Amino acid sequence: MLGSELSKRKTLTVLGLSSGTSADGIDAALVRVSNSPKFKVKPLFFSVFKYPNKLRRIIPDLTSAKNYSLEKVAYLNYYLGELFAQAAQKVMKKTKVKVDLIGTHGQTIRHLPEAQNYFGRKVRATWQIGEADVIAKKTGLITVCDFRAGDVALSGQGAPLTPLVNYLLFGNQNGTAVLNLGGIANLSAWKKGARPEDILGFDCGPGNMVVDALVYLLFKKNCDRDGKIALSGRVNQKLLLKLENHKFFKKKPPKSAGREEFGERFIKRTLYLSKKYKVSKPDLITTVSELTVQAIWDAYQKYVLQNFSVEQLYVSGGGIYNRYFMKRLQELFEPLKVSSPIQNKYHPKALEAVSFAVLAYLTVHNLPANLPQVTGARRKAVLGKICLP
Repeated sequence: MLGSELSKRKTLTVLGLSSGTSADGIDAALVRVSNSPKFKVKPLFFSVFKYPNKLRRIIPDLTSAKNYSLEKVAYLNYYLGELFAQAAQKVMKKTKVKVDLIGTHGQTIRHLPEAQNYFGRKVRATWQIGEADVIAKKTGLITVCDFRAGDVALSGQGAPLTPLVNYLLFGNQNGTAVLNLGGIANLSAWKKGARPEDILGFDCGPGNMVVDALVYLLFKKNCDRDGKIALSGRVNQKLLLKLENHKFFKKKPPKSAGREEFGERFIKRTLYLSKKYKVSKPDLITTVSELTVQAIWDAYQKYVLQNFSVEQLYVSGGGIYNRYFMKRLQELFEPLKVSSPIQNKYHPKALEAVSFAVLAYLTVHNLPANLPQVTGARRKAVLGKICLP
């Protein structure tokens, strides 16, 4: 079925595929999206397809191009396309649901949203791999990809793209904030009765990214499961103040971040400072965990509370399983109610993948998906590229 035929249908079953900054695997969310008489998204299925441990180490290294030739990146692009296609096929086999459309974010390996002089022109860039044509051909389904590129072409940050989707999912009956705690922490918020033009959204800083990297280096574990290490240590205030001095935290929205800001260089500097201040391993994990929650709270105070108050904070992403994060967020945001989106029938980790399913739906219906006040783009635009089966 061609994209033009899909656009005539108000209700579609869409599979969203996403691999976030944590690069730990593929999130797959199957939803039924309808725009008649009003916009509705019904979750049908969610699953995570973990990457092999070796691949989990390779992807973050791509942000520092020292060890990777363009040839290896090209092969990885198609290899990830195969993994995404395999994940889609497994979902369809397990659910036996007829899928109409796939939306894939792929895997970001470069995000460079600040304009740089390049051969006499101001240029921004973003790069996601996981070849969508492989997904389309292997599954036999129209696949929409590369959602960030259109916004970047209009001088936008290309991220975050989820605030509009969060608004569509949770509605405007209450003042609402949605925090995604993935590799990067991003926040979207709107007041009661808000229109899309009123939505705020921005990246706050690192989510799981710095904690995961240091836990691997110091404890040879992929993550601080349940926040146990962070809960066992104490915050080193000297180190925390130094880390909070990062220029990203001082920047005003529109702003987005990735491993370019909080990847290898940030990790090396953090380790150097931890030795200088004689910080123990558990205390280091506690301190960088506190950096995550303090960055969120600080951004919320500066950019949301100055405009309006909200009644509800939903927290999604892998960080929701970190008890240190959740304990501190509840303490900082009190008396605001902090909860998971599960009460709205969404798996706590599913919102990113759901977002790319919804964005694919918007693409084939020729509907704009970016918010200029969030990304800094010159105007609204239909996002995504369509790959035919």
